Amino acid sequence: MRLLRQPANRGKGAAVRAGVLASRHDLVLVCDADLSTPIAELDRLATWIEDSAIVIASRQAPGARVARSWLRRLASQLFNAALRVLGLCRGIRDTQCGFKLLRGAEARSLFGQMEVDGFAFDIELLELARYRGLGVREVGVTWLDTGESSVSLVHHAPGMLRDAMALRRRLRGLRRRDRAAR
Repeated sequence: MRLLRQPANRGKGAAVRAGVLASRHDLVLVCDADLSTPIAELDRLATWIEDSAIVIASRQAPGARVARSWLRRLASQLFNAALRVLGLCRGIRDTQCGFKLLRGAEARSLFGQMEVDGFAFDIELLELARYRGLGVREVGVTWLDTGESSVSLVHHAPGMLRDAMALRRRLRGLRRRDRAAR
């Protein structure tokens, strides 16, 4: 295990990006520090990694067992509805669950392209994977609200929506550039 230090707090996305880019193994697990998704759930995700470049834990997929407040559940549903309106992460029920398993090479390549420093980095990861044609599998997991989350619905949600809208513009530009290059 290695400890990585950031010179300044640039956000969760920046910290996770630095960690993934420093990784060296065939598989990379991105896991929230509060362990709301127990580490034992890794086996459930690992079952699918041969078939998909990214396997994401989900609090909404079949088989999920979730204990969280009605307010966080409502906020999650509203955020996912906003993503659908923006045309992002279609078909994915839960973009923000902090437990994702990735094949190492794809993880480092995707995170090397990512720009979102805040909590919306998950959306960027999933959209870049889709843009590249990489498979993403969503798997229901056990998730317990530990009360340790640093995400504030009031303070972070507006920034996450701004990041999502900026990402949508960026992806449209990439697609236009790809069409023009053909």
